[in-house]
Amino acid sequence: MGFSVTMSGVIVLAVVFIAVATSVSVIMKTYTTSIRSLEQIIYKNVELERATIYIKNAYINATEGNLYVELQNAGSLDLWNLPSTDFLIIYWDSSLNSTKGELLSYGTNWTVKGIMTSNGSLYGYSGYIPPGQTALIVAYLPSNVDYSKDIRIDITNSFGFVTTYEIIGGG
Repeated sequence: MGFSVTMSGVIVLAVVFIAVATSVSVIMKTYTTSIRSLEQIIYKNVELERATIYIKNAYINATEGNLYVELQNAGSLDLWNLPSTDFLIIYWDSSLNSTKGELLSYGTNWTVKGIMTSNGSLYGYSGYIPPGQTALIVAYLPSNVDYSKDIRIDITNSFGFVTTYEIIGGG
């Protein structure tokens, strides 16, 4: 009878040991996953801060049908991946008599005309917008835009940073 009690105790201890070892393994895996997720969030926030953009000004030339946007690179990274940049305009469509949103394509519906200097003159665009610089963007608007209504501009760079600007009354 003493041997069976001892063996039962050994089996119970073995089961408890395996349960504790499994629990420690699960806790360590959860801890490691949490640390990795936190590192990714911090890295993404740092990248967003380094890739900050904002629209300084925007205006329309209704006779040309062009929208001009002064986009500043307020981050510390060169902005060069413009084909991956989303350029969305929301406007009043005169043919549909309702609001319409349109995603403009880089190279087709919008391009960078140049980099602006502090006195407002332009110099050539060399494929990227340097940190602290402002690019003049020209967007070719659809023919059915009602310029007397508000036009909203949303630009999202390849890092996911969004900037918004609204031209009141199409001005």
